[in-house]
Amino acid sequence: MESADGEHIVVCNHKNNPKLQCGQVGRDDILKPREVFYKNPNKVIQDGILASNIELDIPKRKRARKSDGKPHSLSAKYHVYISRQKVQICQKFVMAVYNVCQRRLNTICKKLQAGEEIIKEKRGGDRRAFKFVDKLDAVKSFISQLQGKESHYGRQKSRRIYISSEYNISILWQLYNKNSPEGLKVNYKYFSRVFSKYFNIGFGSPATDVCSYCVRTQTKISMSQSSSEKQKISTELKVHKFRATQFHKLMKTEVPNTVSYCFDLQQVQVLPKVPIQEAFYAQQLSIYFFCVTKLNCQEPIFYTWMEHQAGRGATETSSAIIDFLKRTEFPEDATKIRFFADGCGGQNKNSHVIHALMFWLHTSGEKIKEIEIIFPIRGHSYLPADRIFGRIEKILRSHSLIKTPDAYWELYTKVGEVRKLGSDWNLLDVKNMLQWLKKVNGIKSLSGEKWNNDPELAWLVPIFEEQREDGEIEANEECECNDMEEVNFI
Repeated sequence: MESADGEHIVVCNHKNNPKLQCGQVGRDDILKPREVFYKNPNKVIQDGILASNIELDIPKRKRARKSDGKPHSLSAKYHVYISRQKVQICQKFVMAVYNVCQRRLNTICKKLQAGEEIIKEKRGGDRRAFKFVDKLDAVKSFISQLQGKESHYGRQKSRRIYISSEYNISILWQLYNKNSPEGLKVNYKYFSRVFSKYFNIGFGSPATDVCSYCVRTQTKISMSQSSSEKQKISTELKVHKFRATQFHKLMKTEVPNTVSYCFDLQQVQVLPKVPIQEAFYAQQLSIYFFCVTKLNCQEPIFYTWMEHQAGRGATETSSAIIDFLKRTEFPEDATKIRFFADGCGGQNKNSHVIHALMFWLHTSGEKIKEIEIIFPIRGHSYLPADRIFGRIEKILRSHSLIKTPDAYWELYTKVGEVRKLGSDWNLLDVKNMLQWLKKVNGIKSLSGEKWNNDPELAWLVPIFEEQREDGEIEANEECECNDMEEVNFI
């Protein structure tokens, strides 16, 4: 091996050895392999480079030893590549080229002889994991036995399950240690790590809008003593939940030549909204927001009014829907409108809304020939409008002080269009239509004397006269729309 000035550096005594060519390797020959070796400081990669320069063989001849030393079980040959030619060198030369110790080379040789992976790193790591195998299995077994369920508020199926909100990791850890022998007890940190690493489990929050039928049926199942009765009630509950899922499938179904919308009334907002404790018990003004939106939650429209202007009944709902229908440009090929709404009787599911939609359908001049209203099973009415309300509430939570209606309207415009009662839309006397309209295909009928004098309702004359002659209409008959019932007007 030569120095920078060309002088030979004595590393070993194999200069004239015909088998070992250590004396033929110059300084420039070892620069590249040395640079590759130290380019990556990772020990695993460096060991792989060293292993590629080692060849193992069984000793062909074993010399007699004076002492009782252990005979060599392998013979190692070392080499380097110079101009793509393999050049055999001695161990000392390899140690000098790569600046490694003999122990490191011997360890690599033993791994090669045993057929182990050189790349596998055995230094450091968790040396105590094997001691906790029984504890790990016991904790996993305990957690896997927890009875969980899917989220009540999830939009679709999820692998994550939720257990009762009465529990948390600390309580579960205490229950585990209480029922485990002394040798399997663990500390809180270990239990929490296993819970988070191996399981997709969360803790639910107390539900505030649970279906009353579901709760009542589940209570009957838990209290029933007869297995046949339990099976019967469980079947009824499954059918009930299946019907509830059909509502959401209908929303996802795309119908040709049909446009679909959803409408709902948001929770009452108070005015002014102030972070003062006394204000919670004081009388405040209420401001209402009625949302009409597409099923994809795009371009929502908020109809808003104050409590001194109007209430929250069928008149306000009908007036807002009629205004929405009048000002909406429907696709040219649309012949049908679908509305999805919850079954609140005072606001959505009543004859006044039906009358208003029927009136618009026959007087609008649009190409729309049919309106369909779909109501969900009570307690399972998670609508697209609720997602929009969630976005609004997130914005409102970041504002602790809202003093005026204008401040509310400004926040709502971040999500959709705001239409104010009195300036952008007006209330219609929808209930006055009961003096003229009679029930047709499910509409409540009330007799009146002035209905035939209104020119806008002249189209109803032949229908009412024909049905009166056939005796198909009963006076004061109630409009009853069962759950999941579709109301059509053609």
